[in-house]
Amino acid sequence: MKWVLCIFICLLSVPLFASVQVRICDPNTFEAINLTEVMVGSRISLVVNSDANDFWSGGLFIEGQDRAIGRLQAKDKDPNSRDWSGSHFGSSGEGAYVIGWKDSMMWGFDLYPDNFERESGNWFVIDYYAQDEGSCNVGFYDHSYSWTIPDPNVSLTFLNTPTRDLHSDGFVNYADFVVFSSYWQAENCADPNNSCYQADFSRNGSVGLEDVVMFADFWLYGNPGWKPAETSTTTTTTAYVAEPNIVYDVTYAIVDVNSLSEITLEVGQSVVLYIVKSSTYEDTYVFNTEVNISDPNLGSIDNSFFGTAEILATPRSDMFDYIGPGSNQSDGIEFFAASLGAIMLDGDMASFVYTATEPGDVTLNLMNYSSGAKLEPIIIHQFESVVEKLQQIYEESPTLQEKIPEPEWNEFIESVEQSESN
Repeated sequence: MKWVLCIFICLLSVPLFASVQVRICDPNTFEAINLTEVMVGSRISLVVNSDANDFWSGGLFIEGQDRAIGRLQAKDKDPNSRDWSGSHFGSSGEGAYVIGWKDSMMWGFDLYPDNFERESGNWFVIDYYAQDEGSCNVGFYDHSYSWTIPDPNVSLTFLNTPTRDLHSDGFVNYADFVVFSSYWQAENCADPNNSCYQADFSRNGSVGLEDVVMFADFWLYGNPGWKPAETSTTTTTTAYVAEPNIVYDVTYAIVDVNSLSEITLEVGQSVVLYIVKSSTYEDTYVFNTEVNISDPNLGSIDNSFFGTAEILATPRSDMFDYIGPGSNQSDGIEFFAASLGAIMLDGDMASFVYTATEPGDVTLNLMNYSSGAKLEPIIIHQFESVVEKLQQIYEESPTLQEKIPEPEWNEFIESVEQSESN
């Protein structure tokens, strides 16, 4: 990872003043981590630690315009006092307290261990949240030095970079790469109002090799804390809904082999789908339905009479069977079956093969031509293979091959494959 982390006077866990030090830590485990940048929408923890029980007090603060870029947050404010009880560890003593401070110049928290019962170890934790892109200075203050050394006594400078969590689910994984890859080689992305701006991590106005590298820097990164404002890129499709205030005894639904009405397919993948019937008391002698695709550009149905589609309704008179292109939508498929005298049973009425051809969300809707029925669609989320897309980008990009050696790239690809299969 390419980090810009400037710590003047000391490094990551070098003592600041005598026995007190601050560590950049994982917000869940409080283990020290070595980062080079902070992704917008993620958080890290600043843990104040002491290797002795000397008297000490200090604070962490952000000043001026930097307050719009980063934010400090303590944990578990006590409603009966000014103390944030969740931000001090046991080693700081029972009488330790954390007080928030906010004025026109600076925002942050003062830290006070117990005057008599403190021990060596972790004393305090304050979370840093990356709110916006840019450089943010976090000042560390030691009250015993504040009158003799210019404040702040130590400055931590963090570079907040664009979020890679494009799917806004708290993690960076293949779902985010699906969004990112949809903007590959997009131009004119400098305008924040352009949707491809979110994939232009390098902010150079286009989505290219630098952005692939920057995305890989945060691959599988989890940010379970604060998240940025949600910006969804999911296409919303409207399913067919039966008329309100009408109660139907018969229901036709499209499902997969596992009876699911919402599934995910990789582009190029085919699936067998079923039209199933359920009823309470109404007798069914004729089955005549049509399946339509919300966007025929994203998928196709094998609707030929001698193709893969089948009529499964029982009992029925085979002489009436019809399978063919839909009457309402030629890209869809229509089924007709009839029974002479015997009532058609509930269950599978027909099956057909659907193939995903482009990434996006598709709804397969039903139309019923026989009698009134409630109609339930299936929603299909279609995505391109992350592994294939990555390999194509790498193989066609000598510059990327120079930046990332093949062994390192193969390790990255293996991680992607494992994530995609989970």
